[in-house]
Amino acid sequence: MNPDDQRAMARHEIKGTLDDFLKAAAYVLKESGRVFIIYPAAHMVELFDRMRTFHLEPKRVKIVYSHDDSRENSFLPKEGKRAGSTKVLPPLFYL
Repeated sequence: MNPDDQRAMARHEIKGTLDDFLKAAAYVLKESGRVFIIYPAAHMVELFDRMRTFHLEPKRVKIVYSHDDSRENSFLPKEGKRAGSTKVLPPLFYL
């Protein structure tokens, strides 16, 4: 947990839950609008399940690795929209 309160709130569910965020996103999202999320890869299934609860579907997904021989760190459901199919994009490596 980051000692900086602002960063800790941005990175952890301190002041709101995942459902709070998705409910707000679904409320403000227009029909052709997009929501972008970065989330731990270990919780990918949970996020997709919760997105569907709020009628959001991941459209483009990118897995993020800290280097080329590591396990995934996080993933980017690069777009959440109201309907359509999901496309898995090439992975992202950062050093």
